[in-house]
Amino acid sequence: MTDISVGNGQGITQAIASKLGLSKTDCKNIKASTWQSVMTLVNQANTSNVQNRKGSIFTGGNNVNSITNKESWKSNFTVQAGQTMQIDDSIFGKIKQLLTAATDSASQAAATVQTQQAAEASQASQTTQTQKAEQSEPVVKSPGVVDSSGVYRTQTPVLVADTPLEGDAKTGKAAADTLDNMLKTGTGEINFTSEEWRELAAKPNKTPEEVQKLNTEYNNNIQKLGNSMTKYISESFANGGDIDSAAFMKFQNNGAMNLDGLTAEEKAMLETSNQTAFNRIDVNGDGKIDNKEMTAFMHALDFDDKNRMGGVIKAEDYYNCASQLDDPNENLLDTKINYCYNKLYGSDEE
Repeated sequence: MTDISVGNGQGITQAIASKLGLSKTDCKNIKASTWQSVMTLVNQANTSNVQNRKGSIFTGGNNVNSITNKESWKSNFTVQAGQTMQIDDSIFGKIKQLLTAATDSASQAAATVQTQQAAEASQASQTTQTQKAEQSEPVVKSPGVVDSSGVYRTQTPVLVADTPLEGDAKTGKAAADTLDNMLKTGTGEINFTSEEWRELAAKPNKTPEEVQKLNTEYNNNIQKLGNSMTKYISESFANGGDIDSAAFMKFQNNGAMNLDGLTAEEKAMLETSNQTAFNRIDVNGDGKIDNKEMTAFMHALDFDDKNRMGGVIKAEDYYNCASQLDDPNENLLDTKINYCYNKLYGSDEE
């Protein structure tokens, strides 16, 4: 854990800046959107602390979009002079990368995604048919393993299901473990595309038949991945039934539902965070996450910082989506999930 002392008159951003040795000039040159990204990470660290019973980092609200509004400072992300904030080392490392503009490509990608979110939100809703056709084709294979580097490796060329509405819980667990590893280590990927598909996707001047082939294979396999996740969560956390908010919270907390030792405020924050994430994935708002909605969410994870889909969920792309998942405000992830849902299933319900 990284300890950060809060000095007199300081808020969270000022305390972090002091910890990193940033001057007032340095801070003025950092865009507001970057500070919002930093506070998104602080909020993630706070959620982690609450889940692990290490106490809250701040009190009050957690609206990252209002951090530049002085009127909110007494009620939003509130800390006290003399307080020591504890932030997980891996999360603080990402905060440092954002604020010091590290030259390594991973940190640059993270900073770029965060600072371009507002512009990309409008671009995502205007994705052209050509971009849809360029999606990378998936062949999800079963059962799959996570190797020592955190990459989800498929073992056999067998699809996880014969139809898009079936899934393999073992593949779902492997995918869930890989996503968890991405957040903890910043490494790993879920590659649900075949080499043949990638070669075709990279081919210029594709025929209409080839474009259709790419789209059909991609859609079928992303559904198989989403349905595998649904089946795993249902079997492991809902006794084989519907994935309601309670089952989803168990999944989010790896089944650890004993909240003894948490304060009432910490329990409320944890429940609010999980409910926000659940509501975001529950597209039709019926109080449960079904195959279609989980598939749309998994599909939404397959976007890079230019809103291109490549048939592989990478750590940096998942991290940026995860940081938006429990954001109470409408954000780019909402745009992506709804776009993916409508693309796969249209707006009509069965």
